[in-house]
Amino acid sequence: MIIEKIKQETGIDVTLKSRKREQVEMKTLASFLLRQKGYSLIQIGKELNLNHATIIHHLKIYPSIKHYNPKIQELENTLIGKKPDLVVESLQKTIELKDKEIKQLKQSIE
Repeated sequence: MIIEKIKQETGIDVTLKSRKREQVEMKTLASFLLRQKGYSLIQIGKELNLNHATIIHHLKIYPSIKHYNPKIQELENTLIGKKPDLVVESLQKTIELKDKEIKQLKQSIE
């Protein structure tokens, strides 16, 4: 399902062997999303025609790829159905909660 959605959105078939940047970035995105869905490294490797060690590498480099290519983040949000505003709002709420926890811990120490 994720593989088909990536192909539909980008026109890139992540099951094909290629070392082109766009192809590798999409394979990395697919690896990340499949892992989030609970697939094992071996299952992801079978889906993408890659070795499980390559999947581990993709999962390690995904944050930097996403950082340097904002389109990857947009595509991730599209594929998982999140809207960027909702993501930011969720992060802001998490930060606020963590700030409250920190204040409470500081007060309990004093």
